[in-house]
Amino acid sequence: MLKSFSNILMVILTAVIFSSCKTITPVVTEKELYSGEEIFQEISNNMHSFRTYSARRMRLHIDDNTEELNLRGSVRIQRDSAVMISINAFAGIEVARIMFEIDSVRIIDRINNVYFQGSYEKSIVIIPFISNYEMIESLFLGPSPYIFKKFDLFDRKQNYLFDKDLLTLHYNDINDFGNENNSNDEVRVKLDPDFLIRSVEIYSENRDSYTRIKYASYGDYDGVVLPEQIDLQFTKNNIPFYASFNIGRIHLDDDLSFPFNIPSGYRYIN
Repeated sequence: MLKSFSNILMVILTAVIFSSCKTITPVVTEKELYSGEEIFQEISNNMHSFRTYSARRMRLHIDDNTEELNLRGSVRIQRDSAVMISINAFAGIEVARIMFEIDSVRIIDRINNVYFQGSYEKSIVIIPFISNYEMIESLFLGPSPYIFKKFDLFDRKQNYLFDKDLLTLHYNDINDFGNENNSNDEVRVKLDPDFLIRSVEIYSENRDSYTRIKYASYGDYDGVVLPEQIDLQFTKNNIPFYASFNIGRIHLDDDLSFPFNIPSGYRYIN
């Protein structure tokens, strides 16, 4: 069960796929032309102002090539502050609760009666695919303009064109957590004509890994467009891992609480 719990965490945190970039290769296509600045503004227009997000239904399917799991759960987000994920198994019984805050991660594993509490850097020992708070929030809300702005993922003065109803932004030479020598690493982001992100792919030669996040469908919540179906593929050392989120019953700007109490007697994960 501990292996299954680790798989659950890996799915949730596989959103950590962006690193800073050094060079950009615009895609040569044959349809409508947009400048980088226009693309950035269109992506920004898709991000609406709301304080809180709650997905009261999350269905999670995991396949790590050795076993398959079907789980349910819920997600609560206080934007730019906290993400709390509850994972349920049999008859709605909670098996795990995870709290992501700006500078810390807290995990309760009710299967093994253990917990973790510490920095994102320390949590890598347990969950090797986590980087910072912004990344986990972007999994549920969609990659935000923050990602493009912080890492300068494309040249705003460069022109880009749609091809077959998709615009592909292609980045080479990723600076992987300070390592300057990953000249063969690359990232691709695909946008649709509504400037919604449809997929993100990253190949890291240095870490021998490939990650793909596909935003298969979005839903409109009173004018706010949010991901509802998210498909993940992760491969490391030629070992594949697949998962999908189906998210529903999304509510915005509700008053939310984020209860997180570590039960007495639980052992700390060192």
